[in-house]
Amino acid sequence: MNSSRIKDPGLSARIEEAEIAWLRYVTPITEHYCREISQRDYRGKKLACWMHVSSNALPMMLALADGGAEIVYGACNVDSTDDAAAAYLSERGITVYGWQGMTRADYDQNMQLVRAFDADYLCDMGGELSEAYLDREPTVKGALEATTSGLNVLRDHDIPFPVFDWNSIPLKDRLENRLYVGNEVWPVFSEVTWMSLFRRSVLVVGYGPVGKGIAERARDLGAIVYVMDLDAVRLIEAQHHGCIPVSMKEGLARCQIVVTATGVEGVLGEEHLQQARPGTIFFNAGHSNREIDIDWLYRQPYQRM
Repeated sequence: MNSSRIKDPGLSARIEEAEIAWLRYVTPITEHYCREISQRDYRGKKLACWMHVSSNALPMMLALADGGAEIVYGACNVDSTDDAAAAYLSERGITVYGWQGMTRADYDQNMQLVRAFDADYLCDMGGELSEAYLDREPTVKGALEATTSGLNVLRDHDIPFPVFDWNSIPLKDRLENRLYVGNEVWPVFSEVTWMSLFRRSVLVVGYGPVGKGIAERARDLGAIVYVMDLDAVRLIEAQHHGCIPVSMKEGLARCQIVVTATGVEGVLGEEHLQQARPGTIFFNAGHSNREIDIDWLYRQPYQRM
């Protein structure tokens, strides 16, 4: 019996087969490997996933299930779950733990449920799942990590199983991290805030592949882009790309919009948030939703818009 913890199983009906067919059509490389995977024999294999539960994950998850794999799928972010996608996967025999707007307690409980699964393999975003399985006996046979945040977490541990660094493969590092994320971040920002970037001052904290794409796209959309990074070479590179290198203090004093893209938790703490201009908009584009001290922000007077 499927023991999924999701918002509403009935939401599965929102995903039509035509939508899946279109998704397969516009992602031909993924579809190629989905066809190969679905024809292999994965019966008896157990896979635990800790990833964003989204519609673009459907083809691969379905292919693995078609191959006979037993899958438990936990949402790696409290806010990013597509509840219709979660219901669709659950209806097709994949155990899903996650829904849009979970509390931190819900999130932690879901992690414990995934950890209780006797997985052979892990597919992780953020390093938390691999970290949770460190003391499991017998150990898993291998894991995949897909984020800079997760690699930073795992560097602090002696990992008893091999971890494949998917984050550094060329298609992920050079294309998705830099170009895809940068291209997707700003339409979402405008949809949420109703603001254009034209002539607005934007501070990008972190100028790795993700930060570069965000900064370049903001510049293309008319923003005045400032960059803060601890790496002096990256700051010179940012300057060559038309951005203005600044210290954190200077950037917070100048900018109306601040976006973090470092892969490191606690980059913007209470001290920094108190230095910001009134009305500053903060948001995070890295994996962890803790690059900004959200707990401190919620202890201040606020209202939901």
